[in-house]
Amino acid sequence: MDKLLQIFSTREIVTGVWMIIFLISIQFNTTVRIACHRVLHVLTHKKILLCILFLGLYMGGVTLLLLKVKFWSISMLKDTILWFFFFALIILFNIQKAKEPGFFKNLVKGSISVAIFIEYLSNLYTFPLLAELITFPLITGLIILQSFAEVEYKRDPQSQYQRTSSCLNKVLTLTGGVMLIYVIYKTLSGYHNLAVADHFRLFLLPVFLTLFSIPYFYGLSLYIEYERLFITIKHTRRKENPVIIQKFLIAILLYANISKKRISRIWKYHLTFNPRKDDPFVYIKKAVKKPVYTIGTGSQLPIFNDIGQVLKALSGNGIGAVGEWRTFYDNTYCAMTGYFTFGKDYPPRIPNTLVYNLTGEETWIKELSLSLDIGYQQDQQEAILRFRDIVILTFQSLNLSYPEELISAICKEEEWSIEEENYYVTLNTQQFELLKNIELKLTTK
Repeated sequence: MDKLLQIFSTREIVTGVWMIIFLISIQFNTTVRIACHRVLHVLTHKKILLCILFLGLYMGGVTLLLLKVKFWSISMLKDTILWFFFFALIILFNIQKAKEPGFFKNLVKGSISVAIFIEYLSNLYTFPLLAELITFPLITGLIILQSFAEVEYKRDPQSQYQRTSSCLNKVLTLTGGVMLIYVIYKTLSGYHNLAVADHFRLFLLPVFLTLFSIPYFYGLSLYIEYERLFITIKHTRRKENPVIIQKFLIAILLYANISKKRISRIWKYHLTFNPRKDDPFVYIKKAVKKPVYTIGTGSQLPIFNDIGQVLKALSGNGIGAVGEWRTFYDNTYCAMTGYFTFGKDYPPRIPNTLVYNLTGEETWIKELSLSLDIGYQQDQQEAILRFRDIVILTFQSLNLSYPEELISAICKEEEWSIEEENYYVTLNTQQFELLKNIELKLTTK
């Protein structure tokens, strides 16, 4: 046992013990066992195994590099393996999230945050074995319950899960505080251990491994994006001239290169490519180019002549970023947000959605609309109040005064319109079978 404690901390031993208990227990539950076998079947898919293999080879190369510069030693093998299984593989299985803005930036920030130092101290100074055996399942259970309560509260804000989530949060905060006090006490009483070079390198090991792993994960996410895009294009263009489509794909590789932002732009505009009229290389070069907005003169509403300022202002109103101002198939320019969903969005309920849509000419905006769709099973009053708040933010972000009569009409769900000095404001409502639509329009003169 003493030799085991020299290799593993009490927390690592307890984690292993409870994992073994869990694996044994699921063998007695047919439903869970079948579900686990299905998960295992998915994990052993050829593509996933190749991703794990290449990740292992890549990190093996990184480890050899760290060994070459005399940073890594065989005593760090256990920590390297634990990092691989409990961090690298988790990132790998969540690689689809890499398309979210700031994913890799947050990964870098997380690897050099103060929390890493606290986590290192927490693992360096653990409780006695018996205490770890008792606290580990209790804390794990509390985290699972808190996560469940939080998810249920987001699904149904009117439920009692908010109190449960808040209470469990306080318990977990108190527990974390007690553990932090214990770590601080052990650190102060044994501070001489932290001055050892081996401990310092051990602290930096996960930081370096994480930073060095980012090129692999970025490359993998880039490959996935290209694969999805190419499969979509080949499917939608399967009846068209294969030579032209092949040139189209080569143009994408040439101009998108390693930029995920450029790939995302191509996703928006690849469907409007006309192989009988457009040159693939000219079209893609235009598609990946970030638009430059110039101040126009066509709108009597001054703010609508500054397209860049309007897009930036509306993007900060809490329903998503407004896309780029572009046109490809006619002389009408447009930009819109994605559909922002809220309310009870689990099946069979139809969620509420909010969306900005702007149309106009190359250098000025002609019309801005804010559209709300309310699902028939949703809290209609809650959705309308949310719409009212976004309407107020819309006027404020455009430096316009919102009419009080408009706010009153929204709350009463009435149609309404007004003609101002240099723009029109209209509020329209439509009732469909499964949803209700309320739309605000600002149209320049």
